[in-house]
Amino acid sequence: MLLCMAAIAGGALAGTPAFAATLFVAHYQIDVKDGAAIGTVKSQFRLSAGQVESTEVARRQLQLSVQQVSDKEYELHVVLAPMKGQAGSRFEQTFRGQFGVPLELDATTGAVQVSGAISVAMPKF
Repeated sequence: MLLCMAAIAGGALAGTPAFAATLFVAHYQIDVKDGAAIGTVKSQFRLSAGQVESTEVARRQLQLSVQQVSDKEYELHVVLAPMKGQAGSRFEQTFRGQFGVPLELDATTGAVQVSGAISVAMPKF
């Protein structure tokens, strides 16, 4: 099983309580299988509300963003799209997690399978 830790800046979604912009630090590992293409990405990043982490994996563009929905919960939005000029289906899904608790990812859309884990925490300064 993959273990990932991510921390991302929280912000408000439409219809959710407003939270002060908070900086989160992110560590994650995500596996992608798209037909014969298989890839793994491990990374670490810092974001503020409204920002997107973007990287390449398995001939696709991976985008991750997090929005804080309560003092204990967040939503992780995952988009995996074909690279420019490439054919293929688009994967897009939102997962709900709790701060400080690993969130395991396991979802399939069309021929694209995404698995891994991510844990979002608010750092203490």
